[in-house]
Amino acid sequence: MNGPGFIMLPYSTYDGPEFAALKPIDVAVLVLLIRKHDGHNNGNISLGLREVVKRCHCSQMTAWRALKNLERAGLISVTYKGHMVPEIGRPDVATRWRLNFVNETRNRKGHKVIRLRAVPK
Repeated sequence: MNGPGFIMLPYSTYDGPEFAALKPIDVAVLVLLIRKHDGHNNGNISLGLREVVKRCHCSQMTAWRALKNLERAGLISVTYKGHMVPEIGRPDVATRWRLNFVNETRNRKGHKVIRLRAVPK
């Protein structure tokens, strides 16, 4: 990375009715997901409930509700459902997420180009 990173949220998303209806904890979880997006991992952003609980200082149920609210608003979607299984030798795997307002395409040279778009209805 050249210089400090930043978090980008399109005006169309921020000004939309879906975002306006979010609770503060929902916004905190969305910012956490945006922070974990590195420009190449949309659809593969790893975030589990335990990390949300730790980073957002909330209960597990509140974290679950915030993720569900963001899904219902159409801002995020699950691409892989994680699991916590107490089987010996099987690792815990966090859920993978997509930011629905980020569109990644490739230009003619094969480089990824990120375009921000309005939340799909």
